[in-house]
Amino acid sequence: MKLASSIATLLAGTGLAQVITIAALPVLTRLCAPDAFGVLAFFGAVAMLAGLVVTGRYELAVPIVESEVEAHRLVRLATTIGLTVAVAVGLAGTGFFATREPAAMRSLVWLAPSLLLTSLYQPLSYWFTRTSRFRAVSVSRVLQSVGTAAAQIAAGAAGFVDARALVLGALAGQVAATAGLEVAAAKDLPLRERVGPLGHGRSRALAREHRGFPQFTAAAGFLQLAAEQAPLLIIPFAFGSALAGTYALPARLLAAAVSLLSGSAAQAFYPEAAREHRARSLAPACRAMHESLLRFALVPIAVAAVVAPEAAALAFGDEWRESGQWFRLLVPWFVASLSFGPIAQVWLLLGRQRDALAWHAVVLGASVAALAVGARTM
Repeated sequence: MKLASSIATLLAGTGLAQVITIAALPVLTRLCAPDAFGVLAFFGAVAMLAGLVVTGRYELAVPIVESEVEAHRLVRLATTIGLTVAVAVGLAGTGFFATREPAAMRSLVWLAPSLLLTSLYQPLSYWFTRTSRFRAVSVSRVLQSVGTAAAQIAAGAAGFVDARALVLGALAGQVAATAGLEVAAAKDLPLRERVGPLGHGRSRALAREHRGFPQFTAAAGFLQLAAEQAPLLIIPFAFGSALAGTYALPARLLAAAVSLLSGSAAQAFYPEAAREHRARSLAPACRAMHESLLRFALVPIAVAAVVAPEAAALAFGDEWRESGQWFRLLVPWFVASLSFGPIAQVWLLLGRQRDALAWHAVVLGASVAALAVGARTM
């Protein structure tokens, strides 16, 4: 019952956040052209990839260590590493990206602020997960969607309809989400307790004890996400930002559904899976999670695929009809990501980070190869 309640809490917040995001799309697609969405998608893909590893993934150890003191130290370690990297990216990369071509590359001048916000948000969200304060995480997700949608629509209504307005709107959402968690943590774990050195010897010992997370888990997660985001990283250069935008719209909708169902279930299932592993009953728990998500989603996604092209034209404008065809092609990815996403975390519990790294490298290689073949034949 506790797991079900945790999932329900996260689903409520994530669901409302996604509803807000999706509700804003018909307005935004009529304000901004597909190429602007293509640039936003490229920036989002790079920001997600960099944000995934910026903290060394030490925050993943926060919910599973037994000691409360060690959990706090891990939050501090992950936050400090992330902020240091974000500052370095800002100093070294901002000037470089400002003069790059195509326009998608120039959007990366805003990468450093995104990484800074991620470095504050991610470790703190896993601390809330450890303490089963899922409501705070849910509220932060709603705040992010509200902040993003409000900023982007306001910019479009004011006549700013280029990619920069969309990117800055996304950053505004990150600010809102991070501020929400900071307010919730103000009494128990304020910012001043999460930033700064632990002490040279203590930092090295803690980093060494959990070195599997940056060495293998971060790399495996990076490769997995890179395989998922490869089209958004390659299409703007191979086929142009406009095509990237028509692909990004259905990819965003399906990713929202995965985040709503699989992402929320995964965050709630992670501490539960750790307990099941200690009780030597992990396999049945994983099987039950996989089957329940599969049963829940198969019929709705099949119906959606049938009407996708017409629905895309009606909802977003006729120039977005092609997005419906992309939606159909992405259905197999959606089903696999949804049903296997939460149980993919068992690599961590079993200590098989090397195997996870190898598997994700194979998937990334296959994704890039498929895109390369497509680019050569068009």
